[in-house]
Amino acid sequence: MNKAMFNGLMACLFVLVSTAAISAQTDEAKLIAEVYEKTKTAKTAADYNAIIQSCDKGLSLQTLSQNNKIYLNSLKAWALDLRGLQRVEVIELLQAAKNPDQAKRAFDQSMEDLRLAAELDPKRWQISFHRGVLQASMGEYEKAIDDFSSAIAVQPKETSPRFNRAECLYQSGEYEKALVDYQKVLEVSPGDVQAITGQAHCLTALGRTEESIKEYNVVIKFQQGKAWPLANRGDAYAKSQQWSLAYKDYNAALKIEQTADIYRRLAWLLSTCPDEEYFRPQTAVELARKAIDLEGEDAPRLDALAASLASSGYFEEAVPLQEKAVKLASFNKSQMETRLTMYREKKAFLQEK
Repeated sequence: MNKAMFNGLMACLFVLVSTAAISAQTDEAKLIAEVYEKTKTAKTAADYNAIIQSCDKGLSLQTLSQNNKIYLNSLKAWALDLRGLQRVEVIELLQAAKNPDQAKRAFDQSMEDLRLAAELDPKRWQISFHRGVLQASMGEYEKAIDDFSSAIAVQPKETSPRFNRAECLYQSGEYEKALVDYQKVLEVSPGDVQAITGQAHCLTALGRTEESIKEYNVVIKFQQGKAWPLANRGDAYAKSQQWSLAYKDYNAALKIEQTADIYRRLAWLLSTCPDEEYFRPQTAVELARKAIDLEGEDAPRLDALAASLASSGYFEEAVPLQEKAVKLASFNKSQMETRLTMYREKKAFLQEK
């Protein structure tokens, strides 16, 4: 082969290799563009599955550049993260349907998605936040608080992790710490009704009822025609022994919406109120049963029914219900155990005057 022929052959090979490289780059760019477009409209598990599969397809390409590899891994992490978070609603539905084993399986699947997402994109703070949401959905408040704290450490100005940490702190009885978090949220979002409500709940729990009633008044103004702000203010009035105002708020709330929670709160007032005018245990039994008929048994509803029965003198019926309430309780357990002891001793529980 002479020199001219050799040079011509090499030129042809160069053109072929260059064409192949350009084609590969074009295929990569097309695939990445398609995946990115999918992220714009993704909402369902099927959408996130499709994105994950497309990312895996792209990551399997031998010609994939390092930058594109990093980008596809970040998209895959995003999809895994959101697919994991999406199961929260499923978990809550399974819990409501009394399917704890299935709820636990869904939770484990979500946590695995988040673990994989964190491996692919360790800097994505939303993964810690979403892991906290999942932990909270299972009642694992201490673990959730740790996860929300991790997210806050990375993004201290984000309100969502701080608000959710406040909710978990409140559920854990850490009212002072929860109050600080709610106030931090309100510094950024002064009109956040949920944060104002959470702040008011903490103030009520801490016995600072004058302050909490003012906060609930703000929420009632923002949420006119809603039942739950009235019921919440009713709790603060009851805590401050303003029984007539509590009774008025609970009934006003029930006129707007007949929920199990509001029936339970009114039943609790009428069965444990030390004021004879509002001590109506027989009526309380009916209301507590109505709450359970509406939304099933849980610890607070069973606690209210047991208190109503005990105040009516039906201690033999109250004891097994209170035992079940204690078993189901995730907070206020010690108080429920105290009431159980009282019912066994044939003593009714009344709030302090």
